[in-house]
Amino acid sequence: MKFTTQHCKLLLLSSLYFSLPAQADFDFCTANKSLNGINSNSFQQEILEDGLIEIGEIPKGVKNVEIILTSTADLDIQLIDKSDNTKIVQWPDGILNQSLVETKSYKTLDYEWSGYAGDCPNYDSRVAPEGCSYGNEYIKVLGISNETLVMKAFGYQAGQATVEYRWEGGEIEACKVPESGKGEFEQILVEKTLVDIGEIPAGLVNVDIRLLSNTDLDIQLIDKETGDQIVQWPDGLLKDTFPSHAVYKGLDYAWSGYAGDCEEYIYPEVPDNCSYGNEYINITGKTDRALVMKAYAYQSGTAKVQYSWGKANESIDDALLARFAPVMSFYADDSLPSPIEAFLSHAVLYKQTLFGRKPIAYGTALPETIYRKFLFFKKAIDTTSKPMSTNNMPDVLADADGTYFLDYLNDHVAPISASDVYDGYDDENGNKLSYEPTEVMQDYDRVIYGRVFRQTDRIYLQYHFFYLVNQWNGNGGNLIGFHEGDWEGMIVELNGNGDPLRVGTSIHLKILTFKGGETRNWVNVSKSGEHPIVYIGKGGHPTYMHKGRTPVAFGITGTDKHDGTGIILRNENNINVDSINANADKQQYRIVNIEEDANVSQWMNAKLLWGNDFTDFIEKSVNSVKYFDPNRWNNPRKWLNDRD
Repeated sequence: MKFTTQHCKLLLLSSLYFSLPAQADFDFCTANKSLNGINSNSFQQEILEDGLIEIGEIPKGVKNVEIILTSTADLDIQLIDKSDNTKIVQWPDGILNQSLVETKSYKTLDYEWSGYAGDCPNYDSRVAPEGCSYGNEYIKVLGISNETLVMKAFGYQAGQATVEYRWEGGEIEACKVPESGKGEFEQILVEKTLVDIGEIPAGLVNVDIRLLSNTDLDIQLIDKETGDQIVQWPDGLLKDTFPSHAVYKGLDYAWSGYAGDCEEYIYPEVPDNCSYGNEYINITGKTDRALVMKAYAYQSGTAKVQYSWGKANESIDDALLARFAPVMSFYADDSLPSPIEAFLSHAVLYKQTLFGRKPIAYGTALPETIYRKFLFFKKAIDTTSKPMSTNNMPDVLADADGTYFLDYLNDHVAPISASDVYDGYDDENGNKLSYEPTEVMQDYDRVIYGRVFRQTDRIYLQYHFFYLVNQWNGNGGNLIGFHEGDWEGMIVELNGNGDPLRVGTSIHLKILTFKGGETRNWVNVSKSGEHPIVYIGKGGHPTYMHKGRTPVAFGITGTDKHDGTGIILRNENNINVDSINANADKQQYRIVNIEEDANVSQWMNAKLLWGNDFTDFIEKSVNSVKYFDPNRWNNPRKWLNDRD
């Protein structure tokens, strides 16, 4: 069975296609295009004696279709209007029903048929004259098809027919790539054989493909046009043992690694409760080229292939993120999680070069004209010439390679050197431009960022909390702890049925013996309904699952204060939080799904520092989460295990 117009031949070579169900054999979506702009395709069709065979469907919107059947066996073409079963071409009852060429109009279009004599000059007997065949017939639809047409062939003799078809394009609704979809099928694997899984076309958004097998296999992903090996061991752009990602032609590709969902690779042995054959590929963004996916089987077996793209899981993902969203209890008067717009609007984006830092864009909340001191002079800068927001930086962010950083304009004192850190910009009155985070946040709502990540038989709900500044050094005697921009977070692990298993939180950095967080089984997590309760530490925003005070690094660097005496945030106002603090100021936050907000996603996927990186030698602003804490982003199972 060939792929059809109904599913646009979106993925070939197996049952893997991002599509609608197959119903016919024509493919008006994938074509061999000639120099004169005519599209063409062909295939072989078996003809049965005294049998009626469906050749395929011609969808609405195809322009100037010509279909040619070539066969030594005697056959008759039939063409039927699918909407009302009108016989346009059929002997003896069709609108066109003669032995030789004729043209007639039907529903404002002209149809031409060779006639049942094929390419013979006449029809005298069941045996065609020498040099021609009653099986060489054609149909032409002159104009743009305005109904779905079903083409059939009745065989007076058994044989084979070559079906060639040409068309000039058109607006073919059936060929449009659906915005979202998902499905699964099983793929047979043969030992030491490279198997074609399918082809991913251009135009799909946020593709996720998972191979689940108890036998060892390696996924390969190849650029069909250039042959570039995006995923392949040992020569691909992605070739590592464990989860990794890379940018290729402007898109982010993530691969599980050839260890599958195992945390160690001890081939030929396999650790318990995992498989080298459980691999995945994620493509973030909209594909702009055809990609060929293959799998090399080290052992024979079967793989379940699951695939989805676009917004196939949007409603499910949003519901899961809302269902298990945290209740966040803060220390008195501490800062709250912020939308990234609050930071970007009051910052300058720089690129670090060999000759110093080069300003790329300016926050939209800055004055239209700002001034920068240079020796005894002031340089006026028009910030409107290079505005920075969440939706106007795709080209810049796609090129971010770690040399970009954001400088939030905030005059502060570095904790160790006790020196004043001045960002270097003044307003027209000569005042330093400095934006106090608590004042800025009065103009913005409370936001946390959610992301759903599927890893073999688990679902991971990622909650990312962004704060304008980290001020742990103001926590009473702490030696370190100031930097601009702070990404903290929490992960809830679910099984494949959506049942909660574990919760993990981030607490400062993972370094030496300090785990950088904690993981608890679901039964040991304090909750309001199904909402985990977390306590946010003062200044540095560590996320604890209990209230109290906790020494950090044996108390040498300071103590976290997470008493839960301040504001309580929740995603729904009807969540009961009286057990935490009945008298607390209760506020609501909203969840932004990173994968569904293209503007936010481009910033979250960019490799850049969220803050100025020179406040003190020991304090550094953080990179985007997927770069400074990659397991939290792309391998949450390991991230949770590391904090268990």
